[in-house]
Amino acid sequence: MQTLTFTPKLLRQRRFLSFLLPLFAIFVGLGSPQSVLAQAAVTDNTVTLNIKGTSTTLNTQNPTAGPGVFNGANLGTFDLANSADVLNLNGATLTINDPSGVYNDGQLLFRIYMTGSSAPGFTSISLGTGSLSAGVRTFTVTGLNRNLLTSLTGGAGTGYNFDVIFRANDNNTFGSSITSAPVKTATFTVTGTPIAPTNIGNSNVFINTTGATTPNTTYGASSGAVPQFQGANLGAYDINTGKLTLNGGDLTTFESGGDAVQGARLIYQIVKPIQPGTPNPIIFSPSQIALVQVGTGTAQNGGTSRLYSNNTALRNIISGLANFGVGTFNISVRYEADVLRNGSPTILRDDNGGTGYTASFTTTGIPILVDTWTGVINDDWFNSGNWDLNRVPDFNTNVIIPDFGVGNTKPYPNINAGVIFNTFGGSGPAVNNTNSGPAICRDVDMQGSSQAQRSILRLVNGRWMVYGSFSNSFDSYIQRLGSSAPAILEFAGTGNQTITGGTFTRVELSGGGTKNLTGIMSVSLSMKFQPNGGLFTTDPSNPDKNYLEFSNRSVDAPDGAQLLGETDAAYVRGFLKTVRTSVQANEVDSNGNPDPRTFGNIGLTLLFGGTNNPGDVTVTRNTAESYTPLVPTNGGSARFGIRRIFGVRPSFSGPLVATLTFRYLDTELVNLGPQGTGSVPEPNLALFVSTSGGNQFGGLGRDALDQVNNILTKTGVRTFATFTLGDIDKPLPVSLTGFDAKRNGADALVTWQTASEQNNKGYNVQVSVDGKNYRNVGFVASETPNSTAPKAYAFTDTEKNKAGVRYYRLEQLDLDGKSTFFAPRVVTFDGKAAEASTSIVAYPNPLNNETLHLSLNSSVSGTAVVRILDMTGRQVGQRQVAITLGSNDIPVENMSELKSGLYILNVMLPSGEKKTMKVTKQ
Repeated sequence: MQTLTFTPKLLRQRRFLSFLLPLFAIFVGLGSPQSVLAQAAVTDNTVTLNIKGTSTTLNTQNPTAGPGVFNGANLGTFDLANSADVLNLNGATLTINDPSGVYNDGQLLFRIYMTGSSAPGFTSISLGTGSLSAGVRTFTVTGLNRNLLTSLTGGAGTGYNFDVIFRANDNNTFGSSITSAPVKTATFTVTGTPIAPTNIGNSNVFINTTGATTPNTTYGASSGAVPQFQGANLGAYDINTGKLTLNGGDLTTFESGGDAVQGARLIYQIVKPIQPGTPNPIIFSPSQIALVQVGTGTAQNGGTSRLYSNNTALRNIISGLANFGVGTFNISVRYEADVLRNGSPTILRDDNGGTGYTASFTTTGIPILVDTWTGVINDDWFNSGNWDLNRVPDFNTNVIIPDFGVGNTKPYPNINAGVIFNTFGGSGPAVNNTNSGPAICRDVDMQGSSQAQRSILRLVNGRWMVYGSFSNSFDSYIQRLGSSAPAILEFAGTGNQTITGGTFTRVELSGGGTKNLTGIMSVSLSMKFQPNGGLFTTDPSNPDKNYLEFSNRSVDAPDGAQLLGETDAAYVRGFLKTVRTSVQANEVDSNGNPDPRTFGNIGLTLLFGGTNNPGDVTVTRNTAESYTPLVPTNGGSARFGIRRIFGVRPSFSGPLVATLTFRYLDTELVNLGPQGTGSVPEPNLALFVSTSGGNQFGGLGRDALDQVNNILTKTGVRTFATFTLGDIDKPLPVSLTGFDAKRNGADALVTWQTASEQNNKGYNVQVSVDGKNYRNVGFVASETPNSTAPKAYAFTDTEKNKAGVRYYRLEQLDLDGKSTFFAPRVVTFDGKAAEASTSIVAYPNPLNNETLHLSLNSSVSGTAVVRILDMTGRQVGQRQVAITLGSNDIPVENMSELKSGLYILNVMLPSGEKKTMKVTKQ
């Protein structure tokens, strides 16, 4: 038998079953079968056989043997090993006197067994309802092509009996009103070795009862070494969150005698039987899972064996059951294979004698209902007749807005909460929703297949409160400003909510849960955190496809979209951005006072001065990550940036000057660094800037620090790139703005630049051939121990006989003897010139539990993808890292989690170049 595999998860089924209940009631109402008194009798019947390629019709009613008579006939001898020796039952006819016209079910029953042995039960073939004319009913069936030699095991000369009975039944009831002919018998003999008939069997079911990432459990459909599916209890699951996944199954087929198996499938059906709270059974429509052939088949004696399987169907059978209450459910499975036989298609089944293989499971909890929009009345969200449950959704209801498809005239929902409005987009009758309250739901699923083929949902007036996930994958959601009442979408969940993104006007956040954005959300007016708003998060490792965007200035938002109400307990943690076009120097308000740009109240203001206009200014903010640029040696401590990073990019590339204010949250000053152990004391905050994407920072200091309102101010800012706040008492002794090493013929030219220097003695230039063990090759003294002016340095390594890869790094020495190392750069001395492509080296290599670094010089900026493979080629990790033009030192986190061994790093650079290297983990 086939095995079935289930994984507990949620199905979203509708109330499609409701139409079955009246039919069921009618069926129940039939009561006990009626007995019709009629003078009926069998008058004639025949069977049509294919005997060794010849079609022969034999009369079974005639009581004596003879030509054309079935009873007592010898059908001949058949060689089971010869595919040309066939004995097929192809058709039958039955004629009865039926003056009352009530016998509407004809049947042919047959059996084959060894002569002299006990007779088995009969196999039934339906002859249909027949046709009635002048009190005579005739039943006919053709095209049976039933191989009667199937499964015969007798040796040479074994005789068989072939018995048939014809009968007709009154109202399909096998009671007293049955008209039957007596048993008629023919015989035949077999020789040769039997060839197994075309068949299916050995079926299994694949089920996952704990989650999609865990292995499947294999159930034998009937019996075997694996757990038996038939009669199994698959466990209890929460009706809303349970995950019981049917992942498919497998089926073995055997084809012979010219048959060809064309394909196979698993068919499953869920039934909620009669139980307390369920007076009538609830029968769901069958669903099927395609089974795919594995390999090309295996030749066996007399035919070919094939395996059809699917173990990744991911059908969560709990999903969609909430509307039908909790309790016990049955899941039945059967298997079908399509067979081409003598040019005609037929179907073979493995279905446990027609009843299917059945297991049970139980659901618990308070169901979260699934309410589907139908639009059968109008476009009013608050009209219960527009929903398939005939009830307006509440906080315990998941909502589905289906895609009605091209040409469908049913309206999609409009939300007009607390107002009087006209239906059908303003052209229909007026509706008074002044007492409606806000629109409410849990999950909302706006369905579709593309942006051009999608459902639509409009928030026109009033408030809509969503307590669960917000699925808007095809930009189906439309939010108006609100003509009668401001249109506000409130994400109000107390637990985690997932938001796919879209375009919004006013958004509010409440409930205290985490709102996780998975796509791009654009806000045109405002995003407001209520006091219990919780967190709004994005994934900063995917800034191109997952971010929050605040719109530019507009007629409706003169200052652009605004971020309101952020606190230490309720804020955006992740990546957001905004742009302000045509920014001018020395801007003033209507009263002539300086008017700094606030960039949507995201925490950064800039008041540009001087004579140059910055033009369009793009600002980004990252509050999910912080910088840990360097860890000095000889007793030094780590120098952290806070968990707030601004990127400022004016379109004008010439000289600019501005006063910058930097707002922060107290929670962003603690739990810093990879281990979350770093912090920056608030009194020590100072502004730092990086022109290398955070690789190196220069200290700008501060002019004012307001610790009550969390605002740092710095005037005279002339560099606009990446800003963060760090510790003024732990600045980098030397703030590098550039560090590089390049091949110059047989030598290496090492260059570096500084933005500021404090207590600086000078630099040891060091070299290594393995990335771990370094030695000094030169010393360059500082021009002055303390300086805030830019400095440039250079050193040429003229050692002879350089070969292979050499790693160059700087050791900066303080006057008090402390030192700091700057990440290495790589130079290759293979061949006559340096490599034209990007050079990249992993260090330290081998590594213990250190952080692995990638040192590289890149020709472009962008995102690199680092894939970590073990020596079998299995991917064990993947990282996305930001790469800037020029030198980069990239940490590859979590290598300490890997086991000892040899690993392959595949690096896809922003330029499209691919680099591969091996790393040993000790």
